[in-house]
Amino acid sequence: MNFYWDDKYNFNINEIDCQHKKFFEVADELDSLVLANDNYDKFDEINVIYIELQKYAIYHFETEEQLMLKTSYPNYQEHKKEHDDFADKILSFYLDSFDQDKNNALKELLDFVYKWIISHMFNSDMKYIVHFENHGIV
Repeated sequence: MNFYWDDKYNFNINEIDCQHKKFFEVADELDSLVLANDNYDKFDEINVIYIELQKYAIYHFETEEQLMLKTSYPNYQEHKKEHDDFADKILSFYLDSFDQDKNNALKELLDFVYKWIISHMFNSDMKYIVHFENHGIV
């Protein structure tokens, strides 16, 4: 899986674009560690990046949600629920799966994160672009 940023992901909302790009970078760093086949136990390094991914997701979600509240975005509750569900899901991966089979759990996590990011950006996030632009957020 490749978490490479592509300009087609730009929304032309600088703060959001920078955060989305950072999200990709952190996920890619985690992906690289998981996929490295060097017979080295990287659990501590993976754990640090995994926690960074969780924290960054929450930070990014808070940014989007603050902009939504500031501009009275009509789909705020629905969007926030998607954010909350994502945060719950990545936490559950950690709590439920890491002790049993780290590598498999991490691969499943990365697959989920990749699919969720792309789907969320191109479906849910796209819905707020015009709304934000109409409220001077660019």
